[in-house]
Amino acid sequence: MLMAGDGFTAFTEGKARNTTGGYYVYHAVVDYFKAGNTITDEQLNGMRVKDIK
Repeated sequence: MLMAGDGFTAFTEGKARNTTGGYYVYHAVVDYFKAGNTITDEQLNGMRVKDIK
């Protein structure tokens, strides 16, 4: 999201962006799967936005 790869361009206007180093969310996701963990369909569906009011 930080680099607007998903269409959230407002994030690119931020002034305090850390783009060098650190442990990002995607690192946690990769580590999760490298450890042999999986995500069920039920878990995946629970993460989706279903309605915006």
